[in-house]
Amino acid sequence: MEIIIVVIIFLMFMKSSEPTIEQLFSKWNALTGVDKNVLKAVAIVESNLNPNALGDNGASAGLMQVQLLVGREYGGAKTLNDLFDPDINIRAGSNFLKHLISKYGFPNALQAYNLGETRYNRGFRSVEYMNKVLTQIKILERSA
Repeated sequence: MEIIIVVIIFLMFMKSSEPTIEQLFSKWNALTGVDKNVLKAVAIVESNLNPNALGDNGASAGLMQVQLLVGREYGGAKTLNDLFDPDINIRAGSNFLKHLISKYGFPNALQAYNLGETRYNRGFRSVEYMNKVLTQIKILERSA
């Protein structure tokens, strides 16, 4: 009986020791310098904060709807399934956003995030997406 109680307490501790999504946004904000509200707003617009979200075409996954090539380069993902891990997903999304912000400035980086660099460089734009994220950032700032 004592062993069962110890195992239950251990399992409860293990589960509670995993960082929350909010803590992960703070972690990657600190490591990349990308504003926490920007990271969270992108995740809200992309997946409604669903770490198990799969994009319509099956090419993007997780909280920030990261594609595998971006996940590999900016987050260390090996498979699409890795992108369902919130830490890997936010790492990839925040590092990619950092790169895009340094290249295109903010808020244009949001359009490049949504479209991909290649399409953005070819002149495609995603103003509606950018405005959704900017609106969400304002909502987050007001509720802080």
